[in-house]
Amino acid sequence: MRSKKWLTVVFIGVATALMGELRFAPFGWEFRFGMGSSTFFFLLLAFRQAPPFLTGILTGAVVVLFRVLTSTLFLEDPYSFVEVLFVHLSAMFYYWAFGLGITLLPTKLVQKNMLWFGLFVVVIDIASNLTELFARSVLQDITTLSWTDWLALLVVTVIRVYFVLGVYASIAQHKQQTILKEQKKTL
Repeated sequence: MRSKKWLTVVFIGVATALMGELRFAPFGWEFRFGMGSSTFFFLLLAFRQAPPFLTGILTGAVVVLFRVLTSTLFLEDPYSFVEVLFVHLSAMFYYWAFGLGITLLPTKLVQKNMLWFGLFVVVIDIASNLTELFARSVLQDITTLSWTDWLALLVVTVIRVYFVLGVYASIAQHKQQTILKEQKKTL
């Protein structure tokens, strides 16, 4: 059973890294909005047996390693590994912070009140982005975000979190309806 949990954690890390490549960088530098964070959140919901903080640690490492190894600068000059690592290293802190934040939430909250759960996840996501931005400011020379950038960050975060929750709730409802139909057939 333990190996299944580890396979799930590795799967989440790899899926997040791959989906993170579907992205856009609206601020003109490496801080980006991508499908990776949505994938990470969705898979944490779908695979409850995966411990969120441990999954965040592994996912952060996999995402950074994947970005470094697929960076055009690294591919052209393998000696630039450290330079490319410093460009992408701060993304790791996002997943660490997000995993820690999800760990701190009561597990029953998603079933009891999805609206409140979503609000807490929005706060966790914003705090995770702040953690990543702080790490990026320590590791690199970056420009600060304007208030319109912060507003865009907030809007994207709210849409992303509630979109994932909507997809998750739809799948859960469909699964429940399928189970009920099967039970009626056996009666």
